[in-house]
Formats: sequence, structure tokens, C-alpha cells
Amino acid sequence: MRTAPVTSSLNDIPVDFLADPDGRWEYEELALVAGFDEAWGRLSIGALTEPYAGFPEGAALVMLTTADHCAIALVDCLAPAEAELRERHVPSNDRQAEGRERVAA
Repeated sequence: MRTAPVTSSLNDIPVDFLADPDGRWEYEELALVAGFDEAWGRLSIGALTEPYAGFPEGAALVMLTTADHCAIALVDCLAPAEAELRERHVPSNDRQAEGRERVAA
């Protein structure tokens, strides 16, 4: 997942807090990827209603609100992690053979 902090005002961001972000995600995972801990304050998750700051429509907006602070991060849940990309391009049998070759060498 690609993530970026946002310093813009929430009023300037096209977000719908009643919509679910696109892609595969879990509430706790979004908080973690955004760099927030639920114990720090209230977390809110919404979806962008149009592209914003290089993130596509449907990307997650994760907002942490405390008594005197508000922090926002954008998360593209459709952007696969690097490890997932590697797993998709190297079949498991090839990875096992690769490991055996390294041990034999």
C-alpha cells in the first residue's frame, strides 16, 4: 500500500466518510500503514471521491483526531506491496529451486 501524509485542510480534500475505500484492507491495517495508533485518539476512515495529491479516486483517507490535533494520511489500497509483486512474478517452485541452488553453491 502506498501512503502519504497530508498537510492540507480536510475541507480541501474530496472525501466521503460514509464510503469504503477501494481494494483489500482492514481497519487496523489502515491505521498502522498511516502511522496512527487507535489509542492516540479517534480514527476516521473515508474514501476519496476524486483523484487528489497523486492518489486515485477511492483511495483511503485516514484521519486521527485528538483534543488538540488532527493528522491525515492517504493510503492507496490498490497499490500492492513490493513483496506481493515479487510473489506474483516468481512461482513457488522456482523460489524453492532457487533456495536449493544457493545452499548447494
